[in-house]
Amino acid sequence: MAYDKTKDPSTGNPYISGRRKAARHPKGVTVVASDTVDLAAYAAGLVVITAGNIKYLPSQNADADTITVTAAPVGFIIPHQVRRVFATGTTGAVATLEG
Repeated sequence: MAYDKTKDPSTGNPYISGRRKAARHPKGVTVVASDTVDLAAYAAGLVVITAGNIKYLPSQNADADTITVTAAPVGFIIPHQVRRVFATGTTGAVATLEG
């Protein structure tokens, strides 16, 4: 599945636009990992809610260019925009960070 610009959270994101706005509490949802299905809306980032390995695909990477964080502790922030979290290779759980 190729990059889908309509799911990209960077539009209006104060951390990407170069001008930071006042801090606010981000919202998020628990991610259901899948080896084949992208997130309904790309996540601006991820936070680990159950420690373990997290295999994910940054939003603009090719499908084969995955990243795996090994032994990620609870509270660890994945700073990439993410379009998929893989079931295979993921032993922890994550939630999205949304503006």
